[in-house]
Amino acid sequence: MKKYFKHFAWLYGLLAILLVINIVIAATSQKQSGPYVRTNADCLTDERVFDYADKLSAGEEEMLRNLIAEQEKKCGCDIVIMTVYDPEIRSLMNYADDFYDENKFGYNKPWGDGCIYVDNWATGDVWFSTCGRVEDTYSNSMIRDIVDETCSRTNADPYKAYSYFVTTMASDMTFELNFASFGILGLVIPLIVSVIYLCVNLANNKGKKTTVSTTYVTSGVPNMRVKQDIFLHKHTTHRTIQSSSGGGGGGHHISSGGISHGGGGGHH
Repeated sequence: MKKYFKHFAWLYGLLAILLVINIVIAATSQKQSGPYVRTNADCLTDERVFDYADKLSAGEEEMLRNLIAEQEKKCGCDIVIMTVYDPEIRSLMNYADDFYDENKFGYNKPWGDGCIYVDNWATGDVWFSTCGRVEDTYSNSMIRDIVDETCSRTNADPYKAYSYFVTTMASDMTFELNFASFGILGLVIPLIVSVIYLCVNLANNKGKKTTVSTTYVTSGVPNMRVKQDIFLHKHTTHRTIQSSSGGGGGGHHISSGGISHGGGGGHH
């Protein structure tokens, strides 16, 4: 290992420098790109908190509105929180998509960059619907993480749970693109270098053969007195390979209004 790091100390030093440069660029780009200016003049409402299930106090609703307004300017996306109490809702995904579409949400344009988080307290089911740039950014694993973490907080304190969702979503949208490329290179480059290094050293240190198949056989000629082929057992393993379809971000689908959405659900 000492020899390895002696040879490639320069590489990891370069990667460290690139990391610092990337952080500086990310911080600078944040100052240049934010706050965003909302350009959607066709949205039918300025409201972002729809507490139909009455799970928030008046003060909590106002604090959540202020938090959303602040985070929207930072990430350039509409963020809508809705609670309902309706055991008759058959598809929370359709319910969320339709509400987003009907009100023409989207920070940059109608049906543009933004999301809605709907929590049905009658069943405990939730749905995170994404659109525009949010759909493009959020993968299935990212959707699962934010939904699971929000749900784990909901029963104890709905306000804190929804606040967590708002700040996390805005943070994901703000920093995802800045560090994605470096994160991939930072993992791939050292891996490639390590594999090459190991292959070269194994090849150089490979010993020569000093024995052959008949080295320890009398007169150098093997004598096979007994030959048997014995069938021991047969074992078959069956695995089902599941395929996935692409297009858009995580959970990509088209709403009843013909708008592209992504998203995923959970339960608390």
